[in-house]
Amino acid sequence: MLYSDPQGRFEIIALVWKPGQRTPLHDHDNTWGVEGVALEQIKVTNFMRVDHHSGEVARLRENGTLLVNEQCTEQLLPPADCYIMETIGNQNAITIHVYGKQLRQYLIFEPSEEPGVYFARVHRVGFVS
Repeated sequence: MLYSDPQGRFEIIALVWKPGQRTPLHDHDNTWGVEGVALEQIKVTNFMRVDHHSGEVARLRENGTLLVNEQCTEQLLPPADCYIMETIGNQNAITIHVYGKQLRQYLIFEPSEEPGVYFARVHRVGFVS
């Protein structure tokens, strides 16, 4: 955690990524975000939330892949706030993330047998500064 607004309006975090590391498919709890690469390169596979079947199931559509280079940024705006991030290459990467609230939980999506339908589970987060 680099900074957390005392009124809960936003937070800034830094992540250090090992070579080959990736996130699961996840959302950002219906908030906006800006993410920048400070070192190396990150691959982002974006997904658009099409609808919710219930609290535990969601329909998502892959919405393209992009490479975010060093000193570049990308944005998140719901309902397009779902993605997989992964490192490219054999060096550690560093990213800086700014979120429009204190992000304390998010959904992780796991594919079902039906294409485009995912099981959603809540993941709670805590940061060490």
